[in-house]
Amino acid sequence: NTVEQAKNEILRFQNLLNESVLNVQFHQQENQNLKLNHEQMNTLLNEKLNENQILNFTLTQIKQQTENVNSQNHQLLIQLNEKNEHIELLNEKVVQLNQQYVSEKINNRDINDDCNKDINNIYKLNSQPKSTQSNESQSTETQSNE
Repeated sequence: NTVEQAKNEILRFQNLLNESVLNVQFHQQENQNLKLNHEQMNTLLNEKLNENQILNFTLTQIKQQTENVNSQNHQLLIQLNEKNEHIELLNEKVVQLNQQYVSEKINNRDINDDCNKDINNIYKLNSQPKSTQSNESQSTETQSNE
C-alpha cells in the first residue's frame, strides 16, 4: 500500500515536472517571439528615424532656399519701386513735354494763320492791276503816315 502510494506520488511529481517543463518551454517560445517582435519594431523605428532625419535635412534646405528667395524678392521689390518712381518722374516729364508741344503747336498754328493772311494779302496785292496797286500803295503809305 505504501509502495503504491509512493509510486502514485512519484507519478504525480513527474506529471507536475512535465507540466512545468512544458510551461517553461512555452514561456521560452513566447519570450523568443517577443524578442523577435522587439527587434522588428526597433528596425522599423530606426528606419523611421532615418527617414525623419532626411526629411528634417530637406526641410532645412527648403527653409534656407525660401529665405534666399524671399531676400532676392525683397531686393527686386526695392529695385522695382525705384524704377516705378523713375517712371513716374518720366511720365511727369512726358506730360510737361506734351503740354509744351500743344502750346507750341497752338502758337505755330497762330503764326501759320498770320503768315497765310499775309500771303493772301500779298497775293491780292499782286493780282490787282498796276495802277490800282500803286494807288493802294499810296493809300497804304498814307494810312501808315497817319
